[in-house]
Amino acid sequence: MKLTMKLTWLYPFFVLLVGVDGLNENLAKERKCIKVETSKDIDWEWMGSVTKWYYPLWSKLDLYRTASDSLAKPIIDIPDITLQAACFACDVKPNSPLIYCQGFNKTQIPYEITISDDQVFHYKIKNSPYGLSGTHTLVYSDNKKLIVGTSCWEDNEMSWSAWTVEPILQKEEKIQIMKVITDLGFNPDFAIDTAINHKHCPYIYETMHKTDRIEL
Repeated sequence: MKLTMKLTWLYPFFVLLVGVDGLNENLAKERKCIKVETSKDIDWEWMGSVTKWYYPLWSKLDLYRTASDSLAKPIIDIPDITLQAACFACDVKPNSPLIYCQGFNKTQIPYEITISDDQVFHYKIKNSPYGLSGTHTLVYSDNKKLIVGTSCWEDNEMSWSAWTVEPILQKEEKIQIMKVITDLGFNPDFAIDTAINHKHCPYIYETMHKTDRIEL
């Protein structure tokens, strides 16, 4: 009885200690920035017609830093379980230098976007004490549903993300993304699937096709 009481008394403190463990950004870093070229196959007219982009697959570093932007807290203070409800999507407004993104069950946050003459995106989150600026280069698109881009952050770290017009990727689309990022030297084991589903993203799931999630 005494032993049981002691264990019961200690349990909340054990849970508390486990709960404070956050994400380790250093373990998510894969490589320093390299020069990549914007794909010459991108249909910019098609891309400009899309008003909402979803982000169901990305590198660890890209996801961790986006979570930090959305939650306005250091990466080390974000528990791993938070990533299950990434539910990240961005609304594009015509003729506006801002895009508005929402995820992690938080309100929309604005990113300031400019495009240079070589068609590289320059991004910066507004009003965040933790967000880093950088550049984003579009390296692949099927000009139907999918774009893959690489980010070079201001601290010279490199990451990648997939933009899609639907919240869930099909298996063949995931395979193509893995081929693209592997060819660029990224580790496919660092890819994180945050496909939007009804359990974690009910407010977004209502607007999507009722398609089962397909694992790679």
